[in-house]
Amino acid sequence: MPAKQLKLIPALPTFDIPDKYKDDEWKVKEWDIYKNAPAKRKSDWNARSNTTDNIFKFTLCKNPFIVEEFKYFMYYIIEVKQIRINTFAEYYDRYKILAEYVNTYMVNSESILELEDLSIFEFFLSTHKKNKTTIENGTQFVGQEFKRASRKSRFTTFITYAQSIIRQYYEKDIPETEKLIWHPKKLSFCKGLDSDKVLDFREIKNPATLKNVQAFCLFKLRDITFGAVYAYLFDIKLFIRWLDENNPLKSLADLTRDVVEEYFTWIRTASGYNSHKANVAILNLKVFFDWGQLLERDNMPQQQLFLSNDYVLKTKKESKYLTDKEIKGLLNVLPQMPKLYGRMVYCLLFLGMRFCELAKLDVNAIKQNDDGTYYLDLWQYKTQAVNEKPIFETTIKIMLAEIERNKKRFGEEKVKYVFVTDKNTPVNIGTINENINKVLVKNNVLGRDGKILHVTTHRFRATVATNLISEGTSVDIAAQLLGQTTLSSLSHYATVTTDVVKEQLRPRLEKDEMLIRNIGKGKDMAEIIPEKSVALCNGYCGKNPLTTPCAKANACFNCSMFIPSIQYLNAYHIQLLEIEATIKIAEANDYTIMLKKALKEKEALERIISKLEKGDKKNDS
Repeated sequence: MPAKQLKLIPALPTFDIPDKYKDDEWKVKEWDIYKNAPAKRKSDWNARSNTTDNIFKFTLCKNPFIVEEFKYFMYYIIEVKQIRINTFAEYYDRYKILAEYVNTYMVNSESILELEDLSIFEFFLSTHKKNKTTIENGTQFVGQEFKRASRKSRFTTFITYAQSIIRQYYEKDIPETEKLIWHPKKLSFCKGLDSDKVLDFREIKNPATLKNVQAFCLFKLRDITFGAVYAYLFDIKLFIRWLDENNPLKSLADLTRDVVEEYFTWIRTASGYNSHKANVAILNLKVFFDWGQLLERDNMPQQQLFLSNDYVLKTKKESKYLTDKEIKGLLNVLPQMPKLYGRMVYCLLFLGMRFCELAKLDVNAIKQNDDGTYYLDLWQYKTQAVNEKPIFETTIKIMLAEIERNKKRFGEEKVKYVFVTDKNTPVNIGTINENINKVLVKNNVLGRDGKILHVTTHRFRATVATNLISEGTSVDIAAQLLGQTTLSSLSHYATVTTDVVKEQLRPRLEKDEMLIRNIGKGKDMAEIIPEKSVALCNGYCGKNPLTTPCAKANACFNCSMFIPSIQYLNAYHIQLLEIEATIKIAEANDYTIMLKKALKEKEALERIISKLEKGDKKNDS
């Protein structure tokens, strides 16, 4: 008789949690964390758990594998997220619904992670439990208008949240770059961590393609900000998704120009993208394939598939700075914003910081000088460098007051950042941008184009840069104040306004006017020029050229051997303007030697001009 084949029974997952969380039943009202909770919150728990004797019973779920996973998840939201007992009661309601689904459809599954297609669960919700899969949730601000907002059912988000936490636990010993989801905070070399976004590669099913996309993202993360890499991945996944649905390929190496052009047509006509967004998506895709070709990656096209005219990005962009009138309009409605956001906007307006730097401004970054003034010892994520930034008195008062407020709310030891939400976490950039534009739309604040003013936090940085340049601040100092590592990068922010153009053109206009005014003068003037003098570009030199070389080269105006000429009067006037400009630069930057030399040249040149013009008047009379 043949031996019976034994079926291997997988072991239950084990999690590193305290013993009380390993029990199948939790009497949470007896735990210290909830024992002293307000009566109202306890009553919420009683109302939602009365069918199970006010006890969290994991045995409602008949799958022991999923039970163990959710013990860990519930432990996580209690100990790590520190949710209140009434919120925990809501999670219990969701667990009960999940238990019914598992008992029907996943009783033999070994993990909740096997539930990949949530549409099946949503079908169960709508048909068996008569619950909505999407719920209207007030309004949201989209573009320049308010629209009805909707969100996924809490039961669906409960599962996705639990899956993410459980997956993180299973993968905790795996290097981050070997996972399908990369958390930027776990990658020490990431720049610009200004959001809670992650790099999610799960939808890329082809192993070879996945390997190349991850390698590309890793390559870029070491060079540019996380947000920029996130944008690259988003556009690459969009292309791969379209490819899987319309032109499935075993390898990206099989990609042809015809397929690429078909994608261009789709993204420009059917994707819902505007022209600029479509061009950016194509350009991002080109960067990915150029990288693969340059490094001769396996399973990547080695021929040129993208042409320069496939994307047409506008080279001339509208200025992003805010005018004085626009700033005034924003400041007028600032009090209507939530106080936290209003304070942050004020700081951005006057400091010109990147939002990610302000959102994660460490309380220890505020330093005080010996004279009592303050400055920021600021670590810049983008440039990976420290920048010392002076702070205005009003701004530092806001920051110090915010720190004290947070210490009272959360305890001194728990306050890490200057600006935080009620959960002691940094503010999200999307949240503050939305709140800014909500209040602008609500109050009909108009921009220079006559339309509702649209503002993002980065426009404040551009405004500060433009104002610095407009006020005559040297480019070097402006770049230092903004924390730019190169002067060329300042041009991305600073805009030359009309008034600045007029001021800069003033010397040139004066020169042109002078040239017109003096046309014809000097032609018929009788001048006595020594026969043996040497002609120069702006006069004559009385020194014998056969003697030793001149020891005062380029210092002619102050030389006794220099012979000025009326025919060069225009040139002298122009050179005087240039010397006056040099004097201003030297004074502004404390260039002592340059200033001394320029003042001496100005005095000599004014003497020459005065002498020649007096002679001109005598001849006219």
